[in-house]
Order: sequence, then C-alpha cells, then structure tokens
Amino acid sequence: MIIVAGLWENGWLNSNVEYQQYKHVMKAYGVDKFLMAPIEVVKQDDSFPVEQYDTIEEILESFGNIKKCFLEWSQDFEDNGIPHVDLKDYEHPKDVMYVLGKSGTNNCYLMTEDDDAVSIVAPNNDYSLWGVTVIGIVLYDRMMKS
Repeated sequence: MIIVAGLWENGWLNSNVEYQQYKHVMKAYGVDKFLMAPIEVVKQDDSFPVEQYDTIEEILESFGNIKKCFLEWSQDFEDNGIPHVDLKDYEHPKDVMYVLGKSGTNNCYLMTEDDDAVSIVAPNNDYSLWGVTVIGIVLYDRMMKS
C-alpha cells in the first residue's frame, strides 16, 4: 500500500489546482490513498478522492501501523539532529506512507525513531521543492528500483 500524506500550500496555491496536480501524479504511479491537512474546500472527483484531516498529527495517528517516510530538505534533518539518507540510496518499503511538508515548514518534530528520513538533492538548494514535485520524484525513484 502506498499512501501520500501532506499539507495544503494554503496561501501559495489554490487547493483545487494543487489537488489536480497531485491527482495526476499519484494516479500515474498507483498511489492507494491521498491524505491532506488541514481541511480545505476542494473540488475533487470520485476517481481519486482526497481524505482530509484537521492536522498532520491526526493523519499520522490514524495510520500508526504503516511505515512512514518523511521527505524533507537535508538541512532540515541536520538542523534537527536527525540522521537521514539521500533518495538515491533509499530502499522503499512495500507498504509506506510518504509524509510531505509545505513551503517554509518541515515535519521533523513529528518523527519517531521508527520513521525513515529521506532527502532529495537538488542542483540548487536555495529553492525548496513543492510537495507535488517531491512526490513525483519519489514515486519515479520507487518505480525504477522495483
């Protein structure tokens, strides 16, 4: 089972546009569940519903039994003293929840010792990658390694 959980980019991007961007990437790579917080009014279709929660913490608690892979900038992991691996070296679990942040924040404070910490190297780390970009890279990496 592949689950993608994240935070809406409220204020930066219209949630309807963001949903459509995520939907197309995740349908292309066979994602089973799409979970987002906080709750937003989103025009969605039945072919790929988004389950919405009040907080990212609520999402993580609701799916406590699945392996979690936190996707953050390497600097965020380093600033928080969290050992991490580069995506190129990551072995994707069969069943996993990929956890995405949003611009200007990270989810490092939510990690437990059982969670995986994975970063993506970009040629210019002065710019952050949006969640929809990150998940596309991660799902492609997963497909290439399977």
